[in-house]
Amino acid sequence: MLQTTVRRALTSGFLGDLVEDGPRRARPARIASPSINGVSSNRLGRAFGYSGEVPLPAAAQGAAYEAQVIVGGPVFFGILGNPYSYALYGGNTVAEGALGTSQDLPFGALGEFFDMATGLCVEIFNEKDTAITNHFGDRVAYTTVVSPAGVPIGGLVALPPDASAPPAGYVVIPNARLVRTFDMAASPAGVPVSMLSVIQLTQ
Repeated sequence: MLQTTVRRALTSGFLGDLVEDGPRRARPARIASPSINGVSSNRLGRAFGYSGEVPLPAAAQGAAYEAQVIVGGPVFFGILGNPYSYALYGGNTVAEGALGTSQDLPFGALGEFFDMATGLCVEIFNEKDTAITNHFGDRVAYTTVVSPAGVPIGGLVALPPDASAPPAGYVVIPNARLVRTFDMAASPAGVPVSMLSVIQLTQ
């Protein structure tokens, strides 16, 4: 089939994609949170926090432990990325079927969580009821609870690069900044506006 449409704006990649060459680091961890759409979806490109070590089975002995994480956990661990390394878990409805596309990993899945990347494709939300302009170098934060605007747990927002405190219920990701700029429309109550963007995570 021949291409018949040329978009004025093209996305840099899919959620969780590494889209720029440079240093990168990801750590494996087991997801210990359920995936509930609109509330705490274990979605690619969302922030996860450390929640302890995976407990060993009864009477088992182990020399190594495995970290477990929860979406939106207050102790930042990393951003779920590298979408091509996971099995296709299927869609969220019967109509989508077992082989439907899915960006959400289930409870118990092993994921790759980035805390260093030159360019990582994520979803940025507008948590305000007014239009905003994001800028190169804006800080990046994530919510630990569903925000009044409806930003899901683990959802990312951009903040000005000053020392002002983040909104209540948000955690600033250390050394993370926005590297693709854009304008965002106002978010109606409970229906947050979001756009794909690229962030940089440094150490």
